[in-house]
Amino acid sequence: MRNEATPPELRVACAKMAAAYCHPRPQPEPRLVSFELPEKINTETIGDVHQAIMKATSKGELAVEDARDISAMLETHRRIIETVELEQRISRLEKEQSE
Repeated sequence: MRNEATPPELRVACAKMAAAYCHPRPQPEPRLVSFELPEKINTETIGDVHQAIMKATSKGELAVEDARDISAMLETHRRIIETVELEQRISRLEKEQSE
């Protein structure tokens, strides 16, 4: 119900304030992204994967936000690979020294 005696500017302002409560924005659906990966990601292939992500983003096939998220996952994976390789090298060196 409208009060026609209320100035239109005040009605619009009130409608804008109430709209957020009457019409809440739905949560966006998460996007699913699929792409080819090498059989095994290692220090030699991770650069190629990053390059493919950059290329897909520059062609508009992959959203910048998705590319950023995938790159962050790859960076975490790279750190894991690096840590495992360092641990193996240290173990090998310690074994060689003990002999």
